[in-house]
Amino acid sequence: MKNSSQPRRFFLRNVIAGAICLAGFFSANNALAQTTFEYTDASGVRAKYTTNHGVIMDCAECVALTSIVSLPPSLSTWVLPDYVSDGANSYQLIKVNYGIFEENYFNVQIPTLTKLVFPNTMIDIGPNWKHNLANLHKVTFGKNVEYFGNFEDLPLDSIVFLGNKAWENMIGVSNVINGNFKNAPATCKVIVPCGTYSKFAYSINENHLLRWGNIVVANLVEAECLNTLTVLSSDVSLGNAWSMNGGVIITSTPSNTSANHSGTATLVALPQKDKVFTGWADGNVDNPRVVTVSSDTTFTANFATCTETGIKGVKSANPFAVYPNPANNTLNVQLENHVNGTLTLFDMSGKVVLSQSVNGDTAQINISSLSAGNYILRLVENGQASAGVKIVKE
Repeated sequence: MKNSSQPRRFFLRNVIAGAICLAGFFSANNALAQTTFEYTDASGVRAKYTTNHGVIMDCAECVALTSIVSLPPSLSTWVLPDYVSDGANSYQLIKVNYGIFEENYFNVQIPTLTKLVFPNTMIDIGPNWKHNLANLHKVTFGKNVEYFGNFEDLPLDSIVFLGNKAWENMIGVSNVINGNFKNAPATCKVIVPCGTYSKFAYSINENHLLRWGNIVVANLVEAECLNTLTVLSSDVSLGNAWSMNGGVIITSTPSNTSANHSGTATLVALPQKDKVFTGWADGNVDNPRVVTVSSDTTFTANFATCTETGIKGVKSANPFAVYPNPANNTLNVQLENHVNGTLTLFDMSGKVVLSQSVNGDTAQINISSLSAGNYILRLVENGQASAGVKIVKE
């Protein structure tokens, strides 16, 4: 068997298509025979795992948790691992077999355990956990859990679903043991992923007594809908950018560019020495900039060198108005005061595409030769540039 840090997938159609050849292959190759090994996970739980190699769940190098060998004293939180290892290979943990607590049926008790977390790799959770976890208050099911057994008669405060596959198997009789959360406290909360409230509400309403016991729709809580906020720099050698929420950095470049977030965030661009921030890639030139994150969004800060732009710094104000905007051929610029400087037009990457001197309080800029798109117009005086105005060339 090859050493691997990730399991190989083995699809069912391949099993059917080559059943005869594979049957001989498995019997001839001892390395692929089903084996049992012991493993101690991050929680300190020592357990036996049986490798399956395509036997269940169409998975070539997966394992089922078969029994608990030993438990650390006073274990309060048990986080099952996504992968276990026999020292040579890694296996994906996808199933918990019935009889996990056996030597003599249900003889292993974990009275100190209050929190139990199943991994995202797990699909099938089989045993009757109620006999062994008398003080379990919180159980978390990973994203891929589809089937699970009895958690009835437990003093649960909250049940957390990180995925939505389980609800489909809680609206019918097949594949799910009756009484999943029978006799759960009436105050027990069910926390479900963003956007799945209606699905779980339907399951509770349809199977209120059969599956959910005392849990009703009023117990249902939808998790906050988080989106991926990505903040990038056009060139980290020129400058960095980050996002903040309440003064706390959420994400930054170059190290951490993405984070899950919802609501408002403040974007900040910081050029390196002798470099300049020329604007965000979407045309906004505010720095700092407040944005609302309601979907997966990327913001890129553009930077340039002072020698490329003629800019040594950027002011916060825009001392001019531009019309028409959008424009086809000519931009009219109305300045607040008499100015002796340069009107500079940048493309969205921060590159100077047009530069024109101005001495007075009005100017016209011919943009007929430019390609259609978005640009930033800045007034540059003595190396200091205005914040800029987004220009649309039609």
